[in-house]
Amino acid sequence: MNFTASGLRAALAGLTLCAALAPATAATTLSITGPSSVALGSSFTLQVAATDVADLYGYQFDITFNPAAFQVGGVSEGAFLSTGGSTDFLGGMVDNSAGTVSFTLGTLIGLGVPGVNGSGVLASFSVTSIGSAPGVGTFGLANVTLLDSSGADISAGAMALNVSAVPEPATWGLLLAGGALVAGVARRRQASARRGAAAA
Repeated sequence: MNFTASGLRAALAGLTLCAALAPATAATTLSITGPSSVALGSSFTLQVAATDVADLYGYQFDITFNPAAFQVGGVSEGAFLSTGGSTDFLGGMVDNSAGTVSFTLGTLIGLGVPGVNGSGVLASFSVTSIGSAPGVGTFGLANVTLLDSSGADISAGAMALNVSAVPEPATWGLLLAGGALVAGVARRRQASARRGAAAA
């Protein structure tokens, strides 16, 4: 079969046009969602969500965090996977000394059951800020595995979440008032020292 240069160019242009018209497939992502800022000593909820997934039948992941700033109290199943039928869920092993929640997993139950499609929450985590000073902690995902209904791996990216622990507004007010008081006392001492020096 003979191709002329112009025929080859026309064929490539046609392929390029077809590729441009084909719908773009979004990449599957597993991400941790929640507040970006919390008050010191407060409790809050983080969620692990799957985005743009097709035929999700089962999953497993670990969570990592800074144990000096945060502690995980409990894990509960999200509603996404159960939209496909009965599920089995394991919240994982919480180790607040090491800063990990290991082997959080869920799966649909039954042969021939199709996986779920779309986006939704896989698991929720109850977290408490325990640090005594403002700071930022990262909640990360590790050992992520997503499986489809045939047992094949689903490729997915993982997104972490940074959470800032800050004093409550009332605490900030107390800190500012304390700072103003210390500054006022220092000014009075300086003025008194100047008056004493002038009198001498």
